[in-house]
Amino acid sequence: MEISEEKVIDLKKAMISFSQLTGLPHTAFIYTGNEEIPFNETHPVYQTILRQEFADAIRRSAKARKRVLDLL
Repeated sequence: MEISEEKVIDLKKAMISFSQLTGLPHTAFIYTGNEEIPFNETHPVYQTILRQEFADAIRRSAKARKRVLDLL
């Protein structure tokens, strides 16, 4: 049996309501990223991860800058 392209569903663009799918109640609040939360009020684990990522980015930037300067 051959399936034509017209009948294939592109699941990359599908929106699934997990509350309907699972029968669980709808969540009233979902963090959108637009809220301002002072860094010192965030969870300590989050603070540690963010500091480490920031330090890693600074180190990578410094290494890249040094490589560019070495080429000049």
